[in-house]
Amino acid sequence: MRGIKIREQISFFKRLSLLLASGIPLGDALCILKNQAATTRHAISFEQLHAKVMQGQSFSTALEQTLPGIDPLTICMVHIGETHGVLEKNISHIIKELKKREDMKQKMISACIYPALIMGVTVCITLGIVLYLFPKVLPILASLRGDLPILTRALLYLFNNGLVLALALALGTGIIIVLFRAQRVQRHAAAILLRLPLLKNIVREYNTALIARSMGILLSTGAPLLVAIRESSNIVRHPDYHAMMDGMEQSIVAGRRVSQHFENFSYLVPASTANMIATGEKTGQLGPSLLYVANLSEESLDEHFRRLSSLIEPFMMIGIGIVVGAIALAIITPLYGITQSLYLR
Repeated sequence: MRGIKIREQISFFKRLSLLLASGIPLGDALCILKNQAATTRHAISFEQLHAKVMQGQSFSTALEQTLPGIDPLTICMVHIGETHGVLEKNISHIIKELKKREDMKQKMISACIYPALIMGVTVCITLGIVLYLFPKVLPILASLRGDLPILTRALLYLFNNGLVLALALALGTGIIIVLFRAQRVQRHAAAILLRLPLLKNIVREYNTALIARSMGILLSTGAPLLVAIRESSNIVRHPDYHAMMDGMEQSIVAGRRVSQHFENFSYLVPASTANMIATGEKTGQLGPSLLYVANLSEESLDEHFRRLSSLIEPFMMIGIGIVVGAIALAIITPLYGITQSLYLR
């Protein structure tokens, strides 16, 4: 199943958990899910999954091969559940983790909806003025080209060369997208995000929550510490945090504690996080401590999103006023000049 969405994963694991809790064997449960599939694409994937399990493959291996959209953390939790005989319990943990991830995604989308809506309204107003009103006064403005204000001349230039400018903008956007696919550019962009005043806290809290929750869940399901670190590293996309997690495995092998490793990366992880993890290590409750850290980071992330949204809103409104006002002045100023000259005559 290509591009399986988080909501689809939640639905799949929920139904599988219900079937397993009813005492139905895994193979029969997968057969039932295949017959209940909502789409042909899902039915084909579930049939392949069922076939591989019935041929003797482990569920985690079959899941990884047939549902490539599922992340390594989920695969690892399924594998641990199979190995320790707690598959049903681990599937419940998977559902909770996926719900948390979906909630975080929805909060990020919600924080971006209002600025995107304002931007869309600005573009629509601008296009309406330029494409509907401006052509009606264009003949008058063209006859006064030598006497036009700079704003009017700029608007005329944009109107007359709109197609060329649109193609140049599309080409520039395409070049930027291609550049951002290069790992070197991604590393530089990620480093810049960690230095921007409004965004660095969001990046820190998001990645801290992601790492702490994935490690905490894996440890709570019985995974060894090194396995939890390795699998958590696989789901992190930010280059700096990925490098930090890669180094953590070597640090643990060398005899250091998780909290000590986090202390060396205070620019990536808040100092309070390392302190709470150190407490969990001393009391033998590292897994619950990491989950507590994840909850705190997610709450802090929500607050940062609300603050960012409240800061963006006035600047967006000011931007709309400037754009619409500049276009209005570009059209009205020369017309006002014409009426003034006629009045003086």
